Amino acid sequence: MRRGKIGHIFFPKEHNIYTISNLLQPKSYFSNFTALSFNQLIKDKSNTIYLKREARFPSDRNENINQKRIDIAFTVPPKATDKIARFKWNNTEYKIVLLEGLKLINRGLHFQEVGNAHFSSLHFSNIERTLIDCVIRPIYSGGIQSILNAFLEAKSDLNIHLMCELMNEYNMTYPYERSIALYMKKAQYPAKDIALFLEGIDYDDVPYDFYLDYQMIEKKYDEKLKIYYPSWLDDTIE
Repeated sequence: MRRGKIGHIFFPKEHNIYTISNLLQPKSYFSNFTALSFNQLIKDKSNTIYLKREARFPSDRNENINQKRIDIAFTVPPKATDKIARFKWNNTEYKIVLLEGLKLINRGLHFQEVGNAHFSSLHFSNIERTLIDCVIRPIYSGGIQSILNAFLEAKSDLNIHLMCELMNEYNMTYPYERSIALYMKKAQYPAKDIALFLEGIDYDDVPYDFYLDYQMIEKKYDEKLKIYYPSWLDDTIE
């Protein structure tokens, strides 16, 4: 939502910032950092709210992907949406980031009753879909540290089989399953759970290396997962 005129809209007191946000992009779900909060995977609060619409169906993996293209892609900033709305509600300023994602026909979503018959239920991604969305776009998820903290909090509740099913439906061009496996490794998930996750992903064992995030400066390399990650990540878990 590009910069435009400032207006004033009045909402009934039964509304809150989430029901207001939901009006901006109907048939959407709260995702990424906001969904981490809904799923109680983080303690941090944010005045930036992420709302995602299922806009396109997953496509076949890009057969033209190669190491050079990956290296170039992850040396520049990630693509970011310009659809942003700003609100002031109850003397607090909020930023509503409107995203578009894959159509999984509402798979992996929860809903929360608002408590007023005139309002729609609020939908947000479940733990498994939230973690996948966060791994794909750390920029909308508080960054690597917040994502790692979320994997730590989700350890006892994460449904690995469901995460595998969702990842197979996402059918991403890039091997984000390696990123997920690295987060699980750094969060000290049992080795059998990590192996179960990787075995459940339907993908070819491609030879190229991958990156945990964009524009990392001091990197280390996990030879087993063939992925680069920031060196400070080794110091976050004892």
